[in-house]
Amino acid sequence: MNKKTPLRVVYYVVWSLIILMSAFWLYLNLIDNEVRFAQAEAISTIEHDTADTDSIEFVVVGDVKSSVRTFADEILPQINASSAQFVVSAGNAVAGGSEESYRQAYEVFQELRLPYVLSFGENEATAFGSMRYYDKLGPHFFSLQAGPSQLIFLDLTGTTGMQWQLRWLDQLLSQSESRFHFVFTGLPVHRVVEKGDDDHAEHYAEHSIDAQSLSTLRQLFREHQVDAVFSANLPLYRDFTDEGVRYVTTGGAGGLILDQEDSYHHYVRVRSGPQGLDIEPVEVNVVEASWQRSLGSAWSALLTFLYVSYIRFLLILALLIAIGVKLYQLIFVERNYYPDFTLDTSPYLNQRKRVLMLTNNYFPFVSGVTVSIQRLVNGLRKQGHAISIMAPQYAQKSSHDHDVTRVRTLFAFGKNADFRYANILSRSARAAARRFKPDLIHVHHPFGLGRLGLWVGKRLKVPVVYTYHTRLEMYAHYVPLPSRLFRNLISHQLVKHFCNRCDGVVVPTWSVEEYLRMIGVKTRIMVQPTGIDSKACESLADDKVKALRTRYQLPTAARVLVSVSRLGAEKNLEFLLLAFAELVKQCDEPVYLLLVGSGPQQAELEALAAEYAIESHVIFCGAVPPEEVALHYRLADLFVFASKSETQGMVILEAMSCALPVVAVRASGIDDVVINGKTGYKVPERVDRWVGAATMLLTDPEHYSACAAAARDYAAGYDIRIFAENINQFYAEVMAARAADEHKN
Repeated sequence: MNKKTPLRVVYYVVWSLIILMSAFWLYLNLIDNEVRFAQAEAISTIEHDTADTDSIEFVVVGDVKSSVRTFADEILPQINASSAQFVVSAGNAVAGGSEESYRQAYEVFQELRLPYVLSFGENEATAFGSMRYYDKLGPHFFSLQAGPSQLIFLDLTGTTGMQWQLRWLDQLLSQSESRFHFVFTGLPVHRVVEKGDDDHAEHYAEHSIDAQSLSTLRQLFREHQVDAVFSANLPLYRDFTDEGVRYVTTGGAGGLILDQEDSYHHYVRVRSGPQGLDIEPVEVNVVEASWQRSLGSAWSALLTFLYVSYIRFLLILALLIAIGVKLYQLIFVERNYYPDFTLDTSPYLNQRKRVLMLTNNYFPFVSGVTVSIQRLVNGLRKQGHAISIMAPQYAQKSSHDHDVTRVRTLFAFGKNADFRYANILSRSARAAARRFKPDLIHVHHPFGLGRLGLWVGKRLKVPVVYTYHTRLEMYAHYVPLPSRLFRNLISHQLVKHFCNRCDGVVVPTWSVEEYLRMIGVKTRIMVQPTGIDSKACESLADDKVKALRTRYQLPTAARVLVSVSRLGAEKNLEFLLLAFAELVKQCDEPVYLLLVGSGPQQAELEALAAEYAIESHVIFCGAVPPEEVALHYRLADLFVFASKSETQGMVILEAMSCALPVVAVRASGIDDVVINGKTGYKVPERVDRWVGAATMLLTDPEHYSACAAAARDYAAGYDIRIFAENINQFYAEVMAARAADEHKN
């Protein structure tokens, strides 16, 4: 058993718990409505119990949220023992608008033996609390009748429009026959602390509503002779009269007390009846030192957190465990970042291997990837290895169908349906893979049949090697997703995830290896450019070259540039035409450009050539059979390339093997193949630099000959035979590493 398996199980179990608890947390906050304060029933009880009385007594509390422990342990028992008939919260009964805060308030107020009503204050409104208040308690503004008194509750948080409330308040007070009128506003409508002492404007209603509405509200209080306006939101007790209206601010029902005379623990007792109105604070003597009070508040908060917010507690605990597991892996699990030089590959090096290759592109579709795969297959078969290929099904047959399993195509895309997505769930494909009994699986794409290759490798317990052929992010225009999302995030994550699930990755250049390491690929990587037939041009007869020149009607003295690529947006051919148009203007002798290949952008490029007035100098050769590509190299004087999406640019090496100097736009893949000033030039994407390099080679015969010879010699090191031998060595290394890991476990 793998020693890491228990730790891995713990890690994934923890993350499963996090996901489950997160889902439950969403359920608790968005779906579960179990906690309801039954405020409507409380109002009915108050109105019923006081209906036949001409005097009432009730208690007003404010800012319970500042210390639930102090309220529950010290103040609430005194209220229960008092002669009050009901309790009103003037605001901030909850610590915040979250679900657990409402649950906490519910648990505390349930200990009251009296009916209670909660005003809608600033804390009740925060963090989507306004929706919870409405759901659990009722409307944000309402009224109730208690004996000779009418109690009116307003929303001054800005949640409810003031025009509606002012109109409703005016009508309510105009029609009222009650002797006493009490209004509860949550936030004070008057400043009770000078600005010089308290600059926190959010303590007051002026923070939430406009000045005109506030002025109208005070005017209504005066006109209808409101007896008292109660508010909270400040940790003190203030009682003053303004133009006949009494304003009471109470915030001492919690634990946050300031070091000043009017800040102390208290609740407000209100009596109204034939004898008149009596409003007085009842001080609660909490005999605790400040440090004890702070410690007690902290302990109360912790208990509340554990008792009420246990889901959040478990969530944080699980996250800490996950972090701990990850840290354990990083700190205590031994790692060797250097190659394992003790790995014995000899048992696998000369083994005749059975290799299953899976690719999303293959003949009759012609591309750099299909040609690369075919060359590897040919090279490996010459060494005696058995190769089976699994590829999508095409409408037309191919001469390369030997030992190829065709998988039914689900859908095709591209202008000519060039790209095909095969059915990776095909039972026949999986059965064919099992029948072949591969020693190793080699995949060529990180999606489609590449995914099937990973699945088969895992089931058959054989290593999987992946060749990174293409810069996926450069093909965002073919993907039905927002291009920036795919280019900047999805493509890199897809490549990283896929590579790290493989046993080995083959890349054509060092710059590609650097890219993979930079995005987080940790798998074993081999840098191996795709092989070429370095002798392809040597066997071409001169008369065939002449015939090709005649076919394209090229003048004998004309200088010829050739580019081989798919005619797609990712190949940057617009720049190539722009630069070539400038070269035509500056060159003293006739110069022509052969574009070998087909693709969805051909019509657009033809129109662009006409716009630049070079249509007679640009020849669109179309798709050319692979065996005729070398003939076009022999015909040309220079190979030109503008693509920035290559991982290697195999056609550059092919052209160099035919003694063609190269002028290419500098990009990853290109940078490792072209030696500046020796085998050609790699230039920035600037017309003047490109034209300058091409002109230098075309006008300096001695320099041209030196570059041509160096290009041919350089390309000889990438022959198919060497390519296949190196890949076989990598296969042996991957297989040896897999065997060593299995032996350890």
